[in-house]
Amino acid sequence: MSRTTYVLALGAFGIITTEFGIIGILPKISDYFRISTNEAGLLVSLFALAVAVSSPFMTLLFSGFDRKRLVQGVVAIFIVSNILSALSDSFATLLLARVLPAFFLPVYFSNGLVMAAESAGKKNAIKAVATVYGGLSTATVIGIPLTAYMADLFTWKASLWMAAGINTIALSGIWYVVPSMPGGKKLSYGGQLGVLKKKVLWINILTVVLIAAGAFSVYSYFADYLEKVFDMSGPQVSLMLILFGFTGILGNWAAGRALSKSIPKAILIYMISMSVIFILLYHMNAGYLLNVGIIGVWGFFHMAGFVISQAWISSAAPEAPEFVNSLVLSTANIGIAFGAALGGFIIAHFGIHQVLLGGIALFSLALMLNCRKLLGFSRGRKPSSCNR
Repeated sequence: MSRTTYVLALGAFGIITTEFGIIGILPKISDYFRISTNEAGLLVSLFALAVAVSSPFMTLLFSGFDRKRLVQGVVAIFIVSNILSALSDSFATLLLARVLPAFFLPVYFSNGLVMAAESAGKKNAIKAVATVYGGLSTATVIGIPLTAYMADLFTWKASLWMAAGINTIALSGIWYVVPSMPGGKKLSYGGQLGVLKKKVLWINILTVVLIAAGAFSVYSYFADYLEKVFDMSGPQVSLMLILFGFTGILGNWAAGRALSKSIPKAILIYMISMSVIFILLYHMNAGYLLNVGIIGVWGFFHMAGFVISQAWISSAAPEAPEFVNSLVLSTANIGIAFGAALGGFIIAHFGIHQVLLGGIALFSLALMLNCRKLLGFSRGRKPSSCNR
């Protein structure tokens, strides 16, 4: 794998640490500004909303520009965002400093994934994309706990200075390692939006919405589920989060290898495996060690969903890679928002144990939506509009 791929993964690590690291310090921010937890939660929800809404439009706007300069610019914006956030003396200023860079996050990933694929060559392209997504997975394992640790050790503002430092290192790496990568001929808006006429693209988009919703309808309430259903203590839940993240890194790597061989087979295995895991979780609570094993397997497949979703959507419209990569971000964020809302509704009305049924139902719908396509694959025929 080229050095370019690893440097871009470091950039993804810095950006995602900035996005999700805030989750671990929300109570401290709430206390500092004397606001409610719900108000502090806007730092997370508005960021995600900005990404979902802006993703396709920002990608279209910046198509045709030199990709290296684009990703450098985005990382620089995140550095400034972290610095301004650390210097904020009002919640409104902090919120503004947090949300504005969210509009540029899609530009980094839509271009960074293309850059990684091109630098690795056609044979290793999917593995390179998985490596960049590995930066995202690593941020959930290391970046988020590290942010919380810095806030505990010093102050919540210190954690933002740390995030600025991580992004500065990433910017330096991109500056010195990544070669200039011209965006080529700028496609017309009509030319890129034309891919939206493809029926298979919309089927794949809906599939990703369903699997993202299915995954996060349960994962959003991970800690609460383990405490109330598996009767785990706070420290045990923390250990499970670390285990979940580390097995997720392995799953991300394995997904890259599987996708390089067959995209339809990889997503079929993913959807079936997630359904089986949720069924097992629903029907058994057979002791601590077995529960730990199931959670580890869950993390393995959960994290694989990010790179599998990217490959599934991009396989339907390879002629517009940057625009399609931006659709992945929007689609995934829509699915996550819907899944979290559905999970909350189920918990409120039927109890937390039943939240698994929502995940099972959504993955089942995704399987049925792709039944004809994947059935053709399983019988040895090449499914229409799918890469193998």
